[in-house]
Amino acid sequence: MPFIGRGGSSPPSDTSRDPSSPGVFLFLLLRRDQPRDQQPSELEELSEKLQETVCLYSLDAAVVRLLDGVECRHVLRVSVPLGQEFPAHVTAAGKDLLALREPADVRATLPAALPTTAAGSITEWPLLEVELEEVRVRGWAADLEESAHDLHGVGVAIRNRIGEPLAAISVYAPAVRLREQDMPAVAVALQETATTIVRAE
Repeated sequence: MPFIGRGGSSPPSDTSRDPSSPGVFLFLLLRRDQPRDQQPSELEELSEKLQETVCLYSLDAAVVRLLDGVECRHVLRVSVPLGQEFPAHVTAAGKDLLALREPADVRATLPAALPTTAAGSITEWPLLEVELEEVRVRGWAADLEESAHDLHGVGVAIRNRIGEPLAAISVYAPAVRLREQDMPAVAVALQETATTIVRAE
């Protein structure tokens, strides 16, 4: 999971993966324009708007992979370890993507013993199934210290024009800055960015 740090640079991302993958295709799409110092990307614009770190994830079976991200300017901020993989069910982006699948497919994809990365990680299948159903209803997912201690996140899937999921974007921040009551408004901003990205597809 992205971790709370005090600046520093992120490792280069891995763009050598199969370009036919929806997540990698979207990553390349976001990089389609001018260099970042000339043309802000959708992720940069969202990070600037929310003043927090923004990440782009793809779903690969039971894990999500961090394809791209933009760190915010706060001294205490969430770093972006590009290329790393995390259990999908502990992340906001992963839960939103899992919620778009049939429950039986989720059961078949994730391990029977759900792995944990923090004290708040969901480890019981009935609780995860209830959580995913809530995500389906409201259209976005939350990470309440499930991936890392003192870390909160909000995730929204990016779908193509016929509704198929391509990837997901999320905002992560220290829990003291991204409060649970603020998450619906953050989700709206994420959904607006997801729509903008699809229109540019």
